[in-house]
Amino acid sequence: ASGKGTQCRMIVEKYGLVHISTGDLLRAEVSSGTDIGKKAKEYMDNGMLVPDQVVTDMVVSRLSQPDVRERGWLLDGYPRSYAQAQSLESMKIRPDIFILLEVPDDNLIDRCVGRRLDPVTGKIYHVKNFPPENEEISARLTTRSDDTFEKVKSRLETYKQNSEAVIPTYSDLLNQIDGNRPVEVIFHEIESMLQKICTNASEKKLAKANGKPPDTTASKKEWRGIPTRLNNIPHSREIRKYFYDDVIQATKRAIEDKKTRLQIDINIPELNPEMDVYRIGTLMELVRDLSLTFADDGKRVKG
Repeated sequence: ASGKGTQCRMIVEKYGLVHISTGDLLRAEVSSGTDIGKKAKEYMDNGMLVPDQVVTDMVVSRLSQPDVRERGWLLDGYPRSYAQAQSLESMKIRPDIFILLEVPDDNLIDRCVGRRLDPVTGKIYHVKNFPPENEEISARLTTRSDDTFEKVKSRLETYKQNSEAVIPTYSDLLNQIDGNRPVEVIFHEIESMLQKICTNASEKKLAKANGKPPDTTASKKEWRGIPTRLNNIPHSREIRKYFYDDVIQATKRAIEDKKTRLQIDINIPELNPEMDVYRIGTLMELVRDLSLTFADDGKRVKG
């Protein structure tokens, strides 16, 4: 209910990408009465997210289709969990940009509870903010089974937990946008970001055609480091999950891209050297382990 569906439609119209919505894929399976659809319906009717593996299988299958390979893709509402994000990473499926629309909870709940669907056109309406054009359309509108107040609250809490786990995977691609503004204003901001990507892609193609290395100055300036969540993590096991995995994934991608330098900034302003010796020790152990891993592989690492 953040308005991502509307923004996706506008992006597709402008850039011709294939729009892949996990919600649409799931509803198509449910409507067709497939085995996946029957399993998914049980979760959806109870306001729960469908298991990762079921959703991932559908998404990967769609990404392999010829039209996607030719035109590019836009994932709508996926990945929604750490496991889903890592599944894409393991298959080297990675976007050029990750957009996060931020809307206050109360607004999201109101949007969901008042949301109505036209089963004929697939168009979304809202009883207060965007009512149907006439009585004929109004009479056939339906409410999604998971758009009740209680189920929306449950979905919102689940979303928050999962988004916190997903964001670190795409920290270098993340663009947070205020989604509580007019549709056109939001799209203008998104469009400016996408235009930069198109420009950079064109420059790289041209440089490759001329046998020149692409200019990476801009990307270096935009580097924002790898965020960690150490301030709120008491256990070394969780430190390994959020710190080590983030760093090693970024380093591996850098090596695959044949980069000779990778700067990783670790900023922990609330860390107390006297009180947090245990966590600092864990950090140093992980840095040493990471350095030795790549040093053994013939890479020069300066820690």
